[in-house]
Amino acid sequence: MWKWTYPNEIKVIILDGDSLDKAYVEYKYEDNISDVHICKVATFGFPL
Repeated sequence: MWKWTYPNEIKVIILDGDSLDKAYVEYKYEDNISDVHICKVATFGFPL
């Protein structure tokens, strides 16, 4: 997605806690993309 999308057009980022490395889940995307909403989801009890 990042390769084809302008960062200023991204409004929502959905992070899958079950499949992503912890570094991706904890990264502060808001520091690089203004007005973005971060949704963290997990089904296996991953501490988000």
